[in-house]
Amino acid sequence: MIIKTQEKLERTKKRFINKHTDEIVNMFTQIVETARLDTFDVLNDYIKITNEDDRRKFVNDLIANAARNIDVNTQ
Repeated sequence: MIIKTQEKLERTKKRFINKHTDEIVNMFTQIVETARLDTFDVLNDYIKITNEDDRRKFVNDLIANAARNIDVNTQ
């Protein structure tokens, strides 16, 4: 039963990503630009990371950097 639920969740996730790819790309681009980084450099760096934990840390650092820049811009 758990496996079927996980499989259904994965299918739903894939449908969501396929349906909202443009929005996901736009959101990613805005986050990267807010962090004042080059979109393609960030994407290439992310792709090179093979460890899932390192990828999470990379994304968390990117978001933290963007948040710091938002704070600086609003002060």
